[in-house]
Amino acid sequence: MTYVLNTRPVEHRARFHAAFGEVLGADWTIVDCPVLTAEPVPAQLPSAGGFDLILFTSQIAAALFPIGSAWTESKVLGEGVETAQVISAARQVSLGSAWSGKKVLAVGEATASAARAAGFTYVLDTGKDVDDMRAYLARAGFGRALYPSAEDVSADLAQEFAGRVQRIVTYRMVPRAGLDLDAVAPGWRTAPVLAPLFSRRSAETLADLLSKALPTGTGPANITAVAISAEALTPGPWTRTVIAGEPTLAGVAAACAAAANGAALSTDKTP
Repeated sequence: MTYVLNTRPVEHRARFHAAFGEVLGADWTIVDCPVLTAEPVPAQLPSAGGFDLILFTSQIAAALFPIGSAWTESKVLGEGVETAQVISAARQVSLGSAWSGKKVLAVGEATASAARAAGFTYVLDTGKDVDDMRAYLARAGFGRALYPSAEDVSADLAQEFAGRVQRIVTYRMVPRAGLDLDAVAPGWRTAPVLAPLFSRRSAETLADLLSKALPTGTGPANITAVAISAEALTPGPWTRTVIAGEPTLAGVAAACAAAANGAALSTDKTP
């Protein structure tokens, strides 16, 4: 039995299962254990008239736009809340033609799809990661762009494009307090475990949770960390670390399959 830890937020669960379903081995079991949960942050949107672009670097940011009074008393989005439900809640505040007609730049097709589902009509997928969006913005002719984002971001486009991009915090990612894998992944301390890592924040949170879950003096578990990028790879209780050859969900799934099959990947790193 090989366990695959799906630590992504609940909003990404369906895509994770679909991607890993294409490469899943007969003895693989996906364990859904999100380590970060999206919590909406009430925010006041500026006037739409001053912007000609909206930038979304995550599905959650797109699903939670716009922010308004409907979110003031919202609770943390827990397990079982799917993307469609999140979008439905966000729609309690009418998007309005002032924002819905704006050109939207999105990182990846999943984020672009979330933006379209939220009501935006002009959505462009700029590429696989924020570097692609950064390159697009560098050559694009635009006045000002609104950048709805999480409280913590790995790349602050507002700083990189000062005076042209305004960042507004619309949600925060709340770390999980504890992780009990024994009930859902019996024998995980000795069985092969694949830990896909998609961001530095989630990687650090998972590393901390696993380190606390491993009894002192029991020795290392058989955990392979598979990171979407070098930036997402952090120290942890890993026995092996791998960086995906392509910074996408499909790339991580393929790297996990190769790691599970014992392939000697050129991207292998020592812990």
